[in-house]
Amino acid sequence: MFLRCQIASVVLLASLAVPAAAELDEQLQILAPLVGERWVGHFRNVENGPQLIFHWEVILDGHAVRGLRLVPDREFRGESTYYWDERKQKVAYLSLTNNGYVSHGTVVVEDDRIIVVGDQSGPGGEQKVRAAFWVDVEGRLNNQLHTWENGNWEPAHTTLFERNR
Repeated sequence: MFLRCQIASVVLLASLAVPAAAELDEQLQILAPLVGERWVGHFRNVENGPQLIFHWEVILDGHAVRGLRLVPDREFRGESTYYWDERKQKVAYLSLTNNGYVSHGTVVVEDDRIIVVGDQSGPGGEQKVRAAFWVDVEGRLNNQLHTWENGNWEPAHTTLFERNR
């Protein structure tokens, strides 16, 4: 009986610790395709490039999503919080990295892609950034990052991720 109670407690705690995407606030549902997954990938067109890890999870009772980015070989870590900005009536984000960068902006969906647009500042200066995320027909996560230069969005890098559970 004691063992059965312990197992039931562990199962209950595990279910409370990892809310499903369905528990997201309605306004954050645009992030649902990313939530609850651990994605592992590499930069495209970079031979022997570093491994990248992305993970999104529901936090604060569904009122926010935490996005974690890791590049273990480069000791890079970044964390973003996505939330509904009542004043702007948009999904917004704040992102911090361990190498001193801060960015903030908004999130929309365009052509079945999650688009994150914002302003970034840090040791390298200030710039506008635009990241697109989408899951392709093979179930892989694609990410394209662009920076605003000379009046145009210029490609910065592209990454391709596989689900890693």
